Formats: sequence, C-alpha cells, structure tokens
Amino acid sequence: MASVQLHFETPAEAKLAGSPATLVSVVIPCFNESQGLHQLKARLNDLQEVGQSDYLFQFVLVDDGSSDDTYRILGDLFADDNRFSIVRHAKNHGLSSAILTGIRAAGGEWVVSLDADCTYDPLQIFQLLEKIQPSTTMVMGSPYHRSGKVLQVPAWRIAISKTANRIYRMLMKTKLTCYTGCFRAIRKSDAERIQLENPGFVGMTEMVWRVEQFGGRIEEVPVVLDVRRYGQSKLRLLRVIGQHLRLMLKVALKHR
Repeated sequence: MASVQLHFETPAEAKLAGSPATLVSVVIPCFNESQGLHQLKARLNDLQEVGQSDYLFQFVLVDDGSSDDTYRILGDLFADDNRFSIVRHAKNHGLSSAILTGIRAAGGEWVVSLDADCTYDPLQIFQLLEKIQPSTTMVMGSPYHRSGKVLQVPAWRIAISKTANRIYRMLMKTKLTCYTGCFRAIRKSDAERIQLENPGFVGMTEMVWRVEQFGGRIEEVPVVLDVRRYGQSKLRLLRVIGQHLRLMLKVALKHR
C-alpha cells in the first residue's frame, strides 16, 4: 500500500446531511503538475458552478511524490476550500496507485478520476454521471467512441493507443472502444475490492479487467480528448508498451 500523508481532510458526508444534491468525489492524481494547477482550479470552479443544483463535488487531490512545487501550490490554491482534500505520497507510485489512494479517501459512493492537465474537460463529468444505472459498476469516457473526438493529439500517439485498445477489445468480454483512459467513474465500494499488479498507466486497463472478472457492469460514453496545454506527459512509451503486452498476455491466458 502507498505511504500517504494527509495534508487535510474534509468530512464530506457529514457536511451533506439533509442536502438534496448527490455527493460525487473527483480524484485527481498530480505528479509534477505545478505549471497547470491554476488552470485546473479555474476548470473545477466551472464544474462546481454548473453542477451545483444537482451535485455536490468533493475533490481529492493526490500528490504522487512530485519533485517540483506541486504539493506547495496545491496547498496555496486549495487548502482554504473545505471541498478539497490533499493527500500526499512520500514517493512516486504511479497513476493507478494514486487514483486508488484517492478513492480510499473519497466520501462519495461514486468517484470520478480526472487528469490534472484537463485533457478531458471536467464538464464532461456530467456525461459520465448521466450514464449511471443501479447495476452500473464503472462508466468509461471514450474519445474513440463513434461520437467521441480527439483534438490536436499527435497522430502517432493516437495510432498506438487505438491499436492497443483494439487488441483489448478482442481479448476482453466487455466490448468497449477505450480501455486505457484515466477519465472514468467507478462505484467506490467496488473499486475498493480491486487489487492491482500495475501501479502506473497500465493499471487503468487492468482495473477494467478486474471489474470484468468480478462480474461488474461497465458502460461507455463518448467524450472529447484534447492536447495537454501545460507541463509534460509523464508517459514513458516503451516501458508502457511492454507493460501492456504483458497484461494482454495475461488476459489472453485467463480467457483460454
């Protein structure tokens, strides 16, 4: 389990007593994201303003062992707002590990994971939430859905991603157009059952497979993926490709 330090924590459920709005927790992993955190704050303010009549949002910001000023800036921007919790990993553990840490700290039964760089507009969270049914375990946001869209992302990266997702579609029982993305909603009680072998990017795909393994129902909605405006991608392509190949082999052998 990741080593965590709580900067502060909001007892979100207690604050919602008697409220007609639905509590939704939004988990945002942050690793060396100092350049884009002001943009993130502005976009989350937009989300809260648009959704305030139907949803109450609790935000869990997970600093995944950043080596830059991310942790300090998170405190400067969000520490005075009781809708936000900041959790810190003492060292970098990886994207999926950070998201699971955030899910454990979440107060809502539904938890949305969102990239800190806002490559998925936070306002698209409403599209995920609208898809939820009583039997739903997870809702995936897919830019590769026939009604989805990818903007300005280099063609070679899209080609690699689409190829991986096509292979997973052949291997898995649940037929989706995107298994690899971070942008999704998951029921907290189901997410807490998941044990991942891959703590990084590939763990996001493994999470889909683990949900499938215990019989969870996965839905998909079309979303728009845009290019990163601030900072640099943390993805190490060759390493991630190797990890995907190992996971694909494991999935294939399990389904034999």
